[in-house]
This record gives sequence, structure tokens and C-alpha cells, in this order.
Amino acid sequence: MGRPGELKRPVLADGPLKELNTALHELHLDAGLPSLTTMHRDLDKRISRSSLHDAFTSAARPAWDTVDALVEILASRSRRTTPEQELDRFHNLWMDAARSVLAEDPPPPASQNAQAAESGIFWVIATDVVQFSSASDDAQAHMRLRLYHDVAEALDFAGLISSAHTVDRGDGQLNLVPAEQTRIAPVLGFLLHLERLCIDHDLWDTGMKLRVAISRGVLGIGQGGWWGSELIPVSRIVDSQPLRSLSRESGAQLTVAVTEAVHAELSDLKPRGFRPQFHQLRATTKEGHISFWAYQAPPGV
Repeated sequence: MGRPGELKRPVLADGPLKELNTALHELHLDAGLPSLTTMHRDLDKRISRSSLHDAFTSAARPAWDTVDALVEILASRSRRTTPEQELDRFHNLWMDAARSVLAEDPPPPASQNAQAAESGIFWVIATDVVQFSSASDDAQAHMRLRLYHDVAEALDFAGLISSAHTVDRGDGQLNLVPAEQTRIAPVLGFLLHLERLCIDHDLWDTGMKLRVAISRGVLGIGQGGWWGSELIPVSRIVDSQPLRSLSRESGAQLTVAVTEAVHAELSDLKPRGFRPQFHQLRATTKEGHISFWAYQAPPGV
């Protein structure tokens, strides 16, 4: 059992993210190692305990608002520094970490000469920011950083981050994850954690709403990039007018769509604590009609 206030450091490669995490742990130590309960209380419960815990222990980059809040309360407890002295330093560390994530190039194919260097069954997860194009440039930059953070953290929570391939879509991203024995449980874990992150964010930031579409099928990668029959349908679903309309109907921060096959598997599984109200939707695409199922995560309270 760990002691209150002692938070395990994640295993990180040398670089900006490790420097940010190290600085946060050092400030926590300088503040007297306050417990999660104490920090949560000092922040008037504005940021969830899970987000505070993950800021110290997760390999994913924390949201700036979480770091900002932690620096404020930890530096206030320190006898050697003040929030005013620390905030600029931590913001620079966070910006360097954010730039390092966005600047990472996708890994090259294992063999440039192979027709398909990698192939198999993959989960195809498309994520878009709702009404991204109508936001200002500054807001778009902020939403992209949050999108990358939240999706990476949810994939990490579900144990999928190490095998995920990410393709940037401008106003969203496409994550391609090997489907280990086609088990749906990890994807369910991803959705539930992403839902929690969206609700947590809504407590202190009017920020963004997400649309997510999920499918599964055989994919491969070769010299020309990714190929497979499931890439186009999931992109059509996440961009479809019925799903866009559903995402605007309520205050829900997250709207999720799944293909007929994935919906049938979820219905058969009947996981505890997961009883969303699915809507069957149909959309007309360039390839013809497509049918899928969608639900909205409950709004944050």
C-alpha cells in the first residue's frame, strides 16, 4: 500500500514530457507531498481526483488546466516559491511537451518493399471535434491539444496505447488498433474512460464536444499507407449528417457511433454499468446507404 501523498512516477523516455512530469513531482515534494484528497479539496473539487492522479502517474500529457491548477495550490504551500514564480515556467514546460507530441512523425512501415508490412484485424476508431471549423484559430489549437491528450489517455487506460497507430485528420484523428482475438472489452474501457474525461473537462472548461465512430475489420499497411474495407465506412459515419445532428441535440460532450456488427457484439456482451440508449441511424454516402447505431454519453453535472 502506498502512503498518502506518495505518487508513483511513470516510465517516460527522456524529453519534454519527462521534464514536465519531473518538475511537477518536485513541486509536489516541495509542497509537503499533499494527498490527492487534500489537493482535490484545495481545488474545491473543480478537477476530478482521477485527473489529478493521472497528471502525476500517467505517461500521457496532462491537460494544461490541470497543471495550472496544481501549480497554483502546490506553489502556495511551498516555503521557497510562489504561484507567480512558477506558472510561466510550467507553461513553457507544458508547451514543449505539447509540441513534442504533435511533432511526432508516424512510424515508417517495417519494410518499404513489402506490399503489406503489417496486416490483420484492427479496431478503427475515428474521432472528430464537433463544430471545429467554426472555432477561432486559438480555440482550434486548444481543442487539438485536448483531443490528442484525451484520446491518448483513454487508449492508455484501456491498455491500447502501445499498439495504436494514429493518423491525423485535421479536425480529428483516426486510431488503428490491433484487435487482440477481436475482444471488445478494451474498446469498451476506452469509451468509458473517454466519457469520464469529457465529463470531467466540462466541469471547468466549456471546451469541446466529440464524435466517435468505431468499426473493426482487416487492414494492412504498405508503401501507399493504410488500406482496408473498414477505413471508408467509419470515416463516412463520423462525418455523417445524422450523427452530426444527434451530437447537437443535447448537452452531451460525447456521441458514439458503432457499426451494426460492433453493436450486435455489445448487445450480446451486456457489460455491467454500460446501458446506453442506442439510436439506429442511416446515412446516404457516395458508396450508398449505411446503417449504424449511436448513443450519447450523459452530460456532466
